Amino acid sequence: MRGSVKLVAEDGRFILTLTTPQRGAVRYATDVVEDLPAPDPVVEVMFGAPRRTVVETGRRLDTEEPTPVTLSEIRLLYQMLKTVPECFGSEESFNVRTGYYRENFIELAQGLLGKVEKISQPPEG
Repeated sequence: MRGSVKLVAEDGRFILTLTTPQRGAVRYATDVVEDLPAPDPVVEVMFGAPRRTVVETGRRLDTEEPTPVTLSEIRLLYQMLKTVPECFGSEESFNVRTGYYRENFIELAQGLLGKVEKISQPPEG
């Protein structure tokens, strides 16, 4: 997925800004979770939060505006991006449904994790 994740720390909070393709990935992932034909307890185990929380978080992050996020929301986004590709039996069915490749979601998740790691490093000096 072109363009790295823009995540910055300001005044003790995280601010996330997603590009248009990144927002599209989040939107599709959110739609998959919302429509997933699995009982809610299964969804909660898969994504680490109730379906409603996952969907609401995904919808909130689907914006052009810089968005304040908590570590819990970042973790939920990471988990959603890593888990949604597993909901499809094949790369082809994933691509047909979302228009993305699994690698796109994994790359975005890894980029998010990398930004958190970078921000969390103590300042040099």
